[in-house]
Amino acid sequence: MGSDFDYRNYDAATQTFILDELRSDQFDYTQNVMAGYASFKIELSERWGLLAGARYEGTGIGGDYANTEREPFSFDYSNVLPSTTLNYKISELSGIKFSFAQRIQRPDEDYINPYVAVTDPRDITVGNPLLLPEVTNQYELTYNTSTKVFNMNFGTFYRATRDIIESILNVVDDGVSLTTYQNIGKSSTLGGNLFASVTLKDKLQLRGNATVLYYTGEGLVNNVRITNSGAFWNGLQCARTFGRKKPPLA
Repeated sequence: MGSDFDYRNYDAATQTFILDELRSDQFDYTQNVMAGYASFKIELSERWGLLAGARYEGTGIGGDYANTEREPFSFDYSNVLPSTTLNYKISELSGIKFSFAQRIQRPDEDYINPYVAVTDPRDITVGNPLLLPEVTNQYELTYNTSTKVFNMNFGTFYRATRDIIESILNVVDDGVSLTTYQNIGKSSTLGGNLFASVTLKDKLQLRGNATVLYYTGEGLVNNVRITNSGAFWNGLQCARTFGRKKPPLA
């Protein structure tokens, strides 16, 4: 992976475009991930079941430039990501499940590349090669039931994310704005969703789903705490499916 572009200025005297090496970027980016996973499953009783595991991920990133004036960089980090699922069987047709999982979201190359983007001399952007991944802990509690004509799944969830990557803007010398990226944010999301379907006569099937959630986010920028929150929902959505009739035999 990487990026490669040239920035050239037009020289009216020579009527040619001259390469600006400071604004050009020939960046080679590598990301290597070493992973391993272990899990076990236990039937605690006729109704209770447990599945637990953990995943190890070791990440190594590196960047190099064709322009030797910029120093290459490398950075390594590792994560152990646990997961657990507890099932309770209410009957042959319904059950309850509680699950916990930890996940990561690695930063994009654009956030990492320490190239100083100065296409606008008064608005400079520079990446941060020391960014860590965003880490999310997710908890879910779901109930499902299923029959020949009716299916329903109702779930609630809570997600907590830390080390969220946010852009930081600072005004430096002569009013020039400098934007970079840091792991300064955290957020939490509480929500629920419902899905249901029913099959009527003549194979007519009706389906619907709805989701509602409440989000809270905060970050610390220049020792100032910034927060935002809000509720979101995607109203009830419905669809119908008609069964196909088989053509008569000739």
